[in-house]
Amino acid sequence: MLELQSAQYALLMGRPAVRLQLDGKEAYLCDMRRPLLDKGYVYLISLAADYDWEELLPPVVVPPLPGLSNAPMRLRGVTDDPAVLRIARIFQQTLDEKPERFQEGKDVEADA
Repeated sequence: MLELQSAQYALLMGRPAVRLQLDGKEAYLCDMRRPLLDKGYVYLISLAADYDWEELLPPVVVPPLPGLSNAPMRLRGVTDDPAVLRIARIFQQTLDEKPERFQEGKDVEADA
């Protein structure tokens, strides 16, 4: 499991995102792939030059997902960590139902 230290709303290339501190490293969540999130997986994005979540996390085999793939997929940079998924779901729900609550720098947990 990953250790989640913080999660704040952020803008990444002008788009809504979440900036996470995980295991002392920065990660971003953005542009959720709904079929993947609905099945309990989320991509982590790194902007750092010295690490990449695709290299840090072990590969995950995801069952076939309608709309994405008819066969199991082996994905890199993906996690099923419960704390990260909780943040991702709060983020997605905020964007879907109450986008006015999205404020850069605000703690995501405030919308739980």
